Amino acid sequence: DIIREKCLSHGLPTDINILDLRNNAIKTIEPLAFKALYVLKSLDLSKNKISSLEKIVFRDLKDLKALNLSSNLLYIIKSDLFMNLKSLLILDLSLNFIKSIDDFSFQSLIYLETLNLNDNNFTNITNLTLLDLNSIKNVLISPEVFPNFPSLSYAKNSLK
Repeated sequence: DIIREKCLSHGLPTDINILDLRNNAIKTIEPLAFKALYVLKSLDLSKNKISSLEKIVFRDLKDLKALNLSSNLLYIIKSDLFMNLKSLLILDLSLNFIKSIDDFSFQSLIYLETLNLNDNNFTNITNLTLLDLNSIKNVLISPEVFPNFPSLSYAKNSLK
């Protein structure tokens, strides 16, 4: 139920492109667990029991294009969690228990095309503008979230 740096760095080839760890009852990921997988393009951590992530857990995944964290137990997204994922195109955070997303959490995701936030428990997002969603082409968010926001502005993306 723990992903350790030692396991991944010694047990997998470092040139792996796709890593599918879905449905493994993972609860914890050590901060540098993915350090050796620097050419990874797709990481699926869906359907696990992850409740929190250290800010440096994805630090070395600069070529990552798709990250699936859906169907976990995440409840807060910190502003620096995705900071080094400059190549990310798809981020799936659906089906979690996310109540809060820190301002500017997605700011460094300059190439992000799809952000899935469906089916969460948003209560503490005071201003979606501060999430910097303007460069994202598709934002998927459950309609019941909208009563919590006094105003919404999405200049360049489509909400679904």
